[in-house]
Amino acid sequence: MKIKSPTLILYWLSSISFVTFFMLGWDYLALLAKSCVVPSIGMYYLNSRNGKFSFLPISIFLLCYIGDVAVLIDQEDFFIYSAYAFLIVYSLMLIYAVKDLKHVTFKRRDIPVILVVTGSLIYVVISVLEMQFSNPKGQNFLYLIYALVLTVLSILVFAGYTAKGSLQYLSFGLATTCFILSDIFYSIKSFYVYSDLLQLLTLAMQMLSYFFLAKYFIMREAEEARQLQKKLSVE
Repeated sequence: MKIKSPTLILYWLSSISFVTFFMLGWDYLALLAKSCVVPSIGMYYLNSRNGKFSFLPISIFLLCYIGDVAVLIDQEDFFIYSAYAFLIVYSLMLIYAVKDLKHVTFKRRDIPVILVVTGSLIYVVISVLEMQFSNPKGQNFLYLIYALVLTVLSILVFAGYTAKGSLQYLSFGLATTCFILSDIFYSIKSFYVYSDLLQLLTLAMQMLSYFFLAKYFIMREAEEARQLQKKLSVE
């Protein structure tokens, strides 16, 4: 991967700085670094599209920014705001997953793989929900909706990648996987057992998810532009 864009360099620097400061307990510096992460990857997306962008990706990055900042404020009310922000993010990503599936043709050999992935994912989600439901102060209904949306999103994305296997789907799949792992690690460290390793993995997966999501948006919109240009040339 060649890093040529200054905004992408800023993204990786701010991501590494945030993870380092957070793990060291330097909360103020961590908050400053975290406030640069999503804006820098958002600017990378805009620069890659030469100023041409869609409303949904910008909305998703804005919601990620709100969720990121809210979760750093160590109060229960702000954590709920963060959960709602990311719930909307996953719902908007679900719109993309449904649209992408319209251009995918499934083969018979794809079905066993999709069923195995779906079963494994459902098992993991149920296990994580059991940990969260054990918390007497937990927002069980919110957790349930959150897990349902993320599970459906993951199944659709993995099904599409299994059938098509394009770089665009790979980026979407990696972004979704990173979101899932980040939430799983967060749940384990919050409701089962805390460890610095789980904290580090949670932060690392979250930072990687934004990068792969931006790559997905860039490739998807570039492909749409190519298809439109091809259609106009035929006409």
